[in-house]
Amino acid sequence: MRKCADSWRNIYYGKKFFYLPGTDFYDFKVYVAPKYDLSKSRLLGEYMTPLLVSPDGKYILATKYLHNKFTYIILNTESNMYNYILGREYYHYHYFYSPVMKQFAFDTKNSIIYIDFPSTYPFNSIEPNHKEEHFTKEQDLIFWEKHKHQSLVGE
Repeated sequence: MRKCADSWRNIYYGKKFFYLPGTDFYDFKVYVAPKYDLSKSRLLGEYMTPLLVSPDGKYILATKYLHNKFTYIILNTESNMYNYILGREYYHYHYFYSPVMKQFAFDTKNSIIYIDFPSTYPFNSIEPNHKEEHFTKEQDLIFWEKHKHQSLVGE
């Protein structure tokens, strides 16, 4: 008998919550639940927008706000930890999961960038004392320049 992927037995979803009731300031909480029983939902992360789940259900590609930009993250659903995908302007590219390479990937139209799953997940995705940090524009520019990769051929 063939065992089906975990993501087929579960439903992964983002639920909008408002910072201040009656305003447009909102974010998402990410949950997993058995397919037919939302009452057993388990919180996976906060302050992120889920985009794509790996077929085995172990990883979620999501976006999160960092230094005045939305950036992609990979969320480990078993540990509720995540790591950032930095170095390029990935939001310009089409994202997908490659079943052949078993990785998330970005199509630049000239090449495909495969993203290795991080060896460590240093950030807690459930942030009980979430405090949005504010940085100056100069600090933001220094941060993004420090994490920039070399350009790809044809990029």
